[in-house]
Amino acid sequence: MYRAVTDKNPPDAVSRIHGDTLGSGLAAARAKYSPPFLQAIEWAVRLDEKQRPQSVALWKEQVLAERRVAPVVKREPDVERRAEARTILAATAKRPRRWPYVVGVVILALLATDFWRKNRANKLEAERLEQQRVMEAQRREEREQQMRQLVAAQKAEAARQALTAQKARDLAAAKQAAAVAAPAPTVEPPARPAVATAKPEPAASAPGDRFAEKALQEFKAADTNRDGYISLEEARGKFPALAQHFTRVDTDGDGRIPPREFLQAKRAVMEKRFWAK
Repeated sequence: MYRAVTDKNPPDAVSRIHGDTLGSGLAAARAKYSPPFLQAIEWAVRLDEKQRPQSVALWKEQVLAERRVAPVVKREPDVERRAEARTILAATAKRPRRWPYVVGVVILALLATDFWRKNRANKLEAERLEQQRVMEAQRREEREQQMRQLVAAQKAEAARQALTAQKARDLAAAKQAAAVAAPAPTVEPPARPAVATAKPEPAASAPGDRFAEKALQEFKAADTNRDGYISLEEARGKFPALAQHFTRVDTDGDGRIPPREFLQAKRAVMEKRFWAK
């Protein structure tokens, strides 16, 4: 009935909640239909169902309240068009424009998505760079550790070789000193006729052997720590003259005097005194 009266469909319920234009549409038809009839149509399509007719009979009474036919009125196209235009404008003005909000929400969603992607990409790149830095630091530490181990091994090998060489030199010096200190073989004189009640005297030791034995005894007395060498401190305590010429006596320059060098120095001093006489 609303379409028959207004020549258009009634607005939907959602649009009417935000702005009800049903009354304006029926108001444009007052020139052709009676007010009770239009009021009956408006009563039947109210939004609140409790305000609508509760029975057909009740609504029928309202529709048939005026039985006369409305007088035929000459239509005025301009008036109708203006009224329809006003109705459309009123409906458009009252209806809220939702598309700007929708567009704004879509734009915000796109911006948020782009920001999240960029932030995630930057975070992943930072994590990758941090992992690369940690791995490079670990590899550098491993190389330095290997280099330190190699240097330590080389130093240990050099020290071992030096110790072996020193032990060999010390052993050779000890053998030489022992050979020098060993008593020379004595040559027994030809046998003489034995004298009654006279015992043969033992052969006297060679002077060189006695000198070497005495020098070794002095060496042992000066070697207080019993390491087989006389250091500069030990020489100062026992032989001050030897300490003054320590570098000359220490022919190999190792900072200590073995028995061989000590015996050579003693012989040099003894020969110098002998020729001085």
